[in-house]
Amino acid sequence: RASGHGLLRFAGEDRSMGGIVERVTQHIVHVQFTHVSKKGKNPKLVSFELRDVISLIDGVISTPQPSPYADSLALHKNVMSAFESLADFLRQNTVTSMDNISGKKVSALGLPLKIDEVEPLSPCLRYSALFPPVPHPLLGGAELDGDKRKISGVNEGSPVIIQIRFEGSSKWPSSMNAMGAAKCAMLIQLADGIEKMKKEGNRSAADDLDGFDGPIDVTPNYLDVGYRGYSFRIIVRADQELRMLRNLLNPTQEAVALRLSLINRHVRGSMHHSLIHSVHTRFPSASSVTRLAQ
Repeated sequence: RASGHGLLRFAGEDRSMGGIVERVTQHIVHVQFTHVSKKGKNPKLVSFELRDVISLIDGVISTPQPSPYADSLALHKNVMSAFESLADFLRQNTVTSMDNISGKKVSALGLPLKIDEVEPLSPCLRYSALFPPVPHPLLGGAELDGDKRKISGVNEGSPVIIQIRFEGSSKWPSSMNAMGAAKCAMLIQLADGIEKMKKEGNRSAADDLDGFDGPIDVTPNYLDVGYRGYSFRIIVRADQELRMLRNLLNPTQEAVALRLSLINRHVRGSMHHSLIHSVHTRFPSASSVTRLAQ
């Protein structure tokens, strides 16, 4: 416990850790309830126990220039800013228009359907990641002043999971196997579209295209892409697939398990994310409480 004016300081304390309230309390106690001794020694300041607890998840400010890895709130905001930029890129470049040559609807990314929604699912996009990710220089992220300390933010390798929802269409297949193949084909086309736009040097999206770096990997279930230093994992939410499973007259155990898995991942996962994010928006200290609980 520090005394005098040597209290420990933590990154982001005024915004999320009650730093302003603590200083107000210290001032009131100093003015109203303590007195300078005859020897001229300064009285001890009041120190909140919150500092000792928060030190488990946030870094101490030990230099005049705070470490960019110590402020968990700033790290969460950085990854959320990258997500919002990626979401805007996907929505804007999947707007379809009629091609005069082929007579078909096409978009800049080559997808036949427009992406209506890009929904976050990862804890780092709702201020509750124990160790929020740090931009990696090999994925389009700039180095943070050469600081190698990994305190609140570390590159732990877990991708940032987001899901995309396409506009309604009657062209979705009516069988489960074909539905899985269609979702995979959409991801492949999305990856090809990004690579094509990068090679052609699309001027209208030049700033966003510069953020893509590193390999783009596609699997039957998701797409991994590096953007602004973060590894994003994109999955497809097809509501038509859920309706198809719900309308089965005699569903097998595999179909029941698949429907429950899709509901948990896409529907409940999105609802849970929105709830936790709204709690943090109303109560800024919720982020530290959630991370301490982990």
